[in-house]
This record gives sequence, structure tokens and C-alpha cells, in this order.
Amino acid sequence: MVAKKGSKAKGKSAPKRWVCRHCNYIYSEQLGEPHNGIKPGTAFEDLPDTYVCPVFALDVSITRDLGKVGKEGFEPILF
Repeated sequence: MVAKKGSKAKGKSAPKRWVCRHCNYIYSEQLGEPHNGIKPGTAFEDLPDTYVCPVFALDVSITRDLGKVGKEGFEPILF
């Protein structure tokens, strides 16, 4: 597999995991979310615009209080 130009910044690789700022759920590109129809290897950027944090999607009380947390509620984990 050839890395795309610009995929590495200052010797660090592009983020492969993203964390929900509200509940700390981690989306792993390597694992995906097969139980939600997202195949392993799916890049965070390739998730549908309708993607929501699965923790928030399952807990009605959280959704009621904070609304749906979509992709904008996640930040990359850089390592």
C-alpha cells in the first residue's frame, strides 16, 4: 500500500483513531464498526455525514440532554 502524499506530517502518521469529546468512545479505523455496517479499514473521513457516536445513539437520556453527537464531536488521537 502506498501512502498518499501529505499523509504524514513531521514524521507522524495520520490519525487512525478518533475519540468522542463527550463520552471518550474511540473509533478505530482498523476495527471499524461491523455491528453498525462500517467495515474494518474505513477511514474516519469516509464515514457518512449522518454518522453519530454509537454510545449516544444507544443512550436516549444522553441524546435527550446533549443531542446527537456526529463526526464534529470527535477529535483525532495523535501518537
